[in-house]
Amino acid sequence: MPEKVLVIGSHFDDIEIGCGGTLLHYRDAGARIVMVILKPNEWRSGARIMREKEQVAAAEMLTAKAIRLHEDTLIEDAIALCDNEMPSVLLFPYEQDTHQDHNVASQVGFAVSRHTQSTVLRYLTPTSHSYYPNFISVIDFEAKKKLVSLFSSQMERRPKFMEIMEAQNKFFGSLIPGDGHYTEGFCLHRMVIGLDQNKPKTEGGINQ
Repeated sequence: MPEKVLVIGSHFDDIEIGCGGTLLHYRDAGARIVMVILKPNEWRSGARIMREKEQVAAAEMLTAKAIRLHEDTLIEDAIALCDNEMPSVLLFPYEQDTHQDHNVASQVGFAVSRHTQSTVLRYLTPTSHSYYPNFISVIDFEAKKKLVSLFSSQMERRPKFMEIMEAQNKFFGSLIPGDGHYTEGFCLHRMVIGLDQNKPKTEGGINQ
């Protein structure tokens, strides 16, 4: 069965900047990708309508289902919605971050990870700190750049975001042998291999 990937983010473009290259790999492998944006109403960084159009284009490029939560959604309701997706791979922001909304997305992700038998990876944002990746994903950086460039309102307003992303992905590429690699770095929380999540569960909740 193809992977089902659930990726949680706070704002439009957080997901693509943090793990867009890896999501492109999953897309090409035939995975089903679901993106949950917790704070689509964030208005300080630009007009909501424009930002949503950009995010729709990015989701189309990833052939992903995008779920944009209402601004009044309670954290427990966001967790319940994500629980229902039952992914085989779960991605959410690294927990040590200077942005309060990223911290909330990380809390949601950890809560969801308790209830799903999935590989769990925490991706990095431009405001993450105090991390060292222990899971490396080699990416096509030019393809990722095209994806992130769809958020033109943000990249024109804050070109530093693109610069930070490129610097991070190039540095993480230096952590593996060879020249010229670009990679995305993750902090691995759990790795699950060989579990068929589509099999019925026993009363105790463990696949047999």
